Amino acid sequence: TDIAEIFSKSNTKTQILAASFKTAKEVLDVAVAGCHAATIGSTIMQMLITHTTTDTSIAGFDRDWREAFGEESLLERLEKKA
Repeated sequence: TDIAEIFSKSNTKTQILAASFKTAKEVLDVAVAGCHAATIGSTIMQMLITHTTTDTSIAGFDRDWREAFGEESLLERLEKKA
């Protein structure tokens, strides 16, 4: 946080790149602290993009779509109207 504030106040073009994460929380912490970019391994990335509530919501949206429109995709529906 201190280094991000120093860079911000000095109007430098320097950006902060964080690396060597062990947990998803570490990634979130540096993002909140002002990090501009991060190198993230695939295991940590999977932890960041996977969430039970999100997965449940996506499954519900998919079910609702299929009940309303069957197997036809949104793209297929739009192409028909064009």
